Parts: sequence; structure tokens; C-alpha cells
Amino acid sequence: MPLPSLTVLTFTSSAPNAIPRVVDIGLSLSAPADAPPHGAYAQRFLAPSPRVETWWRDGAHFSMSLMGAIRVWHRTRMLASECVFDREAHGAAPLAAEDIAYLEAYLLFQDQTQRVACSRFVDDALPAGAP
Repeated sequence: MPLPSLTVLTFTSSAPNAIPRVVDIGLSLSAPADAPPHGAYAQRFLAPSPRVETWWRDGAHFSMSLMGAIRVWHRTRMLASECVFDREAHGAAPLAAEDIAYLEAYLLFQDQTQRVACSRFVDDALPAGAP
């Protein structure tokens, strides 16, 4: 199964030097129709690069370190990392900016999808009327 293209919805307040914040990540999203008076929504469309697709096809998996660095693994070998210390310690390749953006969105989307699935499982397992 190929990796999906993703839409990232961000919000940037109208405050000076505001940083865009991720609002949602999905397969197909659109910004709210009403523009808020205190900022703006933006959409970014991300697709996996040929390099990421090749890693995926070859059985690699992706992760995020506790410090938030994106990593690419094949079994127990680190293939690439956003973090220079990881690269030096493991002889891993650097990640391109577009690969970091896509993989971060992909990992957050996967986590979001798993949380929703687990939540539905737990909700279905609870007796009727349980808090």
C-alpha cells in the first residue's frame, strides 16, 4: 500500500511574529469558510518524496525521537535522521526538509488515527451509561 498524500491545516494569529500552528492533518481537509478576525488558516499539501516511497517499499519504518527528531529505520539500522547527533552516532543520512515535513505530518496523522480507533474500541467496550 503506498503512502498517502496529506493535507495539513494551520492557523497563524495576526500577532506580530506569530508562528503557524497545526490545527489538523488529514487525507482531505479544507479551511473553515469563515475567516477569523484574529488570524488566518492555511493549507499545505504534502506528498511522500520518491526517497521516502523507496524506504517504505523496502520495509523501513519511521519514528520521532523524544526530542522530536524524525528518524528512518530499517530493522535495527538507522538509515536517516533529522538530528545531526543521530547521524554521527549511526552513520545515517540527513533528511531533506520536504521529507521532514512529510514524515512529521505522517507520524502525527498515524498517531491521531490510532487514538481515534482506540477511543472507539474503548467506547464500544464500556457498558451503556458509563462515564
